[in-house]
Amino acid sequence: MNRSVFWCIVRRDLRFSGILIAASLILGAVGFAFGGHGKIGSFVSTILLITGGLAPGIFVCSIFIWGERKEKSRLFALSLPISPTRYALAKGLAALLAYVVPWTVLAATAIVGYTLLSVPSGSAPLFATMWLFLLDVFCLFLCITLVSDSDGLFTAGIVFVNTSIAPFFFVMQNIPSIGSHVADATASWGPAAFTTMGVEVVVALVTFTFTAYRISRMRDLV
Repeated sequence: MNRSVFWCIVRRDLRFSGILIAASLILGAVGFAFGGHGKIGSFVSTILLITGGLAPGIFVCSIFIWGERKEKSRLFALSLPISPTRYALAKGLAALLAYVVPWTVLAATAIVGYTLLSVPSGSAPLFATMWLFLLDVFCLFLCITLVSDSDGLFTAGIVFVNTSIAPFFFVMQNIPSIGSHVADATASWGPAAFTTMGVEVVVALVTFTFTAYRISRMRDLV
């Protein structure tokens, strides 16, 4: 019964997240369509891809995890045959799937474009580092909404989401081995890109591990 309730919660949240998943894919598709149309097109493409690659996941965490917590609507789970830990895991898994599925689809679309459709791939290292950074930002925000009751920490998370992307993008663009090859026909993968991506993967794994540990220590839903 516990397992059945777990997956019912996951499916319910995914069903309600459908419109946000669709919005992510649509924004990403429009962003790809603008790519390669001059500087303005590239700028619009970047904005749309960043929005589609992050905003829906932030809304999922804010509405279905933090929103339920603040409205006390998750107290209904006290009447269900499921432990607080498994309930939190179900909420986290649903949010993760709602984010990772469109994130992966858009990443795969970019890979197909760069490798099979003869799209100039000079921007591939910049795109890869940015895309993994968006994953890190989502992981951090998911952790905050799942394990913290602090309004201040939640607000700080929102501020970080809104202010961290532009500085990161600026730094990446000004790394010569990454930013100076954006307009090239072929990608130039150097140590800076691989090191950055490696650090980003480690950050995501550490954040996931910390979140899982904190969830395992949960004793109540209040």
